[in-house]
Amino acid sequence: MEIGRAAAWLFAACSLLPARTSALLLEDLNIDLNPEKQVRFVPLSNNGPRRSIYTLSMVQVSVPKAQGTESEINDGSLMWSPQKLLLSPGERAGFKLYYSGPKDDRERYYRVTFTETPLAAVPLPSGNAQTRSDFRIAISAIVIVRPARLRFSYRITDSEIINTGNSYFKYMAAQGCSKKYQQAIYLAPGESWSFQPAERGAKKIVVFENQIIPVSHCDETGKNRSMPGGIGLKQ
Repeated sequence: MEIGRAAAWLFAACSLLPARTSALLLEDLNIDLNPEKQVRFVPLSNNGPRRSIYTLSMVQVSVPKAQGTESEINDGSLMWSPQKLLLSPGERAGFKLYYSGPKDDRERYYRVTFTETPLAAVPLPSGNAQTRSDFRIAISAIVIVRPARLRFSYRITDSEIINTGNSYFKYMAAQGCSKKYQQAIYLAPGESWSFQPAERGAKKIVVFENQIIPVSHCDETGKNRSMPGGIGLKQ
């Protein structure tokens, strides 16, 4: 089974140089944080040729997408340590995120931006001469604080799937009975996805935490039929 990464919740920003020149390697752009454990370690690596300083900033967002409304974190509900990292080429370290906010039935989202600043200026060609210019690379990730009282449920019909629970999941679809999933959509609580014409006969699954839940049947003819209804696995 090939499960791809959807880009709906993820984005990277790079200034002055294209993203392929970045030395900053972040292992996961969707970061789950269990409020009961309260701490999550986020590893990163310096994959470039120069020593660099890494810093972190964060804001709370209304929805886990690029267009989510941002607000400052004034209550100290999510903090991090250390304040900055200094990594040589090839070194790997990370930041610890500490959650001390409410533990209820609501899911919360934060946009965390990791910024890499090389210690040395970088030579850039300029006509017949070379100039030197400093640059920074910034990569943003979404931190999802799961509800303490987790409720997973959905409703699916022949035309759409709706997240009726209180925590996000990923919906995926493949053509026919293929194991290669080409469609991947993250659905936050209350969100829905209307099936495209090509999805009507597609193999469909829902991925929630470490569970893979089939939501359509694939018969011997290679056709798929949706399994209308809903499910609730955790209360």
